[in-house]
Amino acid sequence: DTSKPVKLMLESQVSQENLDAFRAQLEANGLGDAIDWRGVQEDFLHMDLRFDNADRFATKVDYLASRYAILKDRIQTQYTVDQMAQEMQTLDTLYTKAKEELATSYADHIGGFYEDLGQTGAAQEMRESVLETIDRKADAYTTYLAQNDLYGEITDPSQQWLKQDDGY
Repeated sequence: DTSKPVKLMLESQVSQENLDAFRAQLEANGLGDAIDWRGVQEDFLHMDLRFDNADRFATKVDYLASRYAILKDRIQTQYTVDQMAQEMQTLDTLYTKAKEELATSYADHIGGFYEDLGQTGAAQEMRESVLETIDRKADAYTTYLAQNDLYGEITDPSQQWLKQDDGY
């Protein structure tokens, strides 16, 4: 329920009975048709890159691009034309913000280092390259989704709810 605050719990605080009940609820009702935009927004936080996490650059780019592609596919296949515009606007806003954060922080920290060494324009070139890389990856994932059944291997009736989980 996105209107309520998030409550984090330790694994030890959840009983097996509660897990079984939740699993049964998912199997019976699925996740619902609405996209959890609050969850997407939370997942897109902290896309910044610095020297201490630069090794995660490829992972962050892949995550952002693939998540964008799967959400775009979900919007285009599950929503009416009227709903699609609003949902795509929300997705594009969150995606652009996360993409900008990643590109700008990379340019500031990594590109700034090269600028300090005398390579004028390195930061801006890196920023543009990162933006282009993310969009190129998102396009590649979008093309892949259009040509492949991503959820074809989910045949177990108890796991059909995973088809509604854009984070899966």
